[in-house]
Amino acid sequence: MTDKDGNLLWFGNYTGWGRLKEETKVADSAYQPFRLQNQYADHETGLHYNFFRYYESDCGRFINQDPIGLFGGSNFYAFAPNTTKWIDTLGWFKYHGNWCGPDWTGGERRAIQ
Repeated sequence: MTDKDGNLLWFGNYTGWGRLKEETKVADSAYQPFRLQNQYADHETGLHYNFFRYYESDCGRFINQDPIGLFGGSNFYAFAPNTTKWIDTLGWFKYHGNWCGPDWTGGERRAIQ
């Protein structure tokens, strides 16, 4: 995380499923609560909040059932199977996109062009 002038305030290292392994605060006031794919770190529970359910980053799964039931898939607790190519920002269902590689179609590419 940087300030408005581009100076580093906070830096973190994460596991593949979004658990914060270590963080470096350059400024004591720096606070960065966001984790993998728009999840909010809940310090009271140690879980990540996804608007509609909680995610456990050590096992890479949600701890409560998918609120949309079978419309989200047959595994009610599954998160996106590959965090590079799949997203599940609200905790409802996983979405596959071409987010990397020479032919990627993610929103960032449209923003750059």
